[in-house]
Amino acid sequence: MVVEGIIEYYRQLGRSARPRIHFVGRSPDDENEWWYFEAVDVDGELIAIRQVTIEASGDGHRYSAEHIEDVWGGLTDQAIDYEDQLERCAASVFADAWDRAASDA
Repeated sequence: MVVEGIIEYYRQLGRSARPRIHFVGRSPDDENEWWYFEAVDVDGELIAIRQVTIEASGDGHRYSAEHIEDVWGGLTDQAIDYEDQLERCAASVFADAWDRAASDA
């Protein structure tokens, strides 16, 4: 169960003018699963405001303040601190994954 205050926190970050930073990488648990993040810097920590997971099957799941969790997973509530597993990517790469996951929802 997600507390409404947490959802509002992510909504405010999503609406903010903070620069967006995008990442892509393989899941540490399944090399055939891809993670995509759109994050903002908050006091030196990278906080994900949107996240996409593409399963090995090609099915996609996307999370944001508008859909923060479901039975499959959810928007990470931890600062992104595993940059060694992720690479920066263009906003268009993230947007493509986001759009692809929407068609699978």
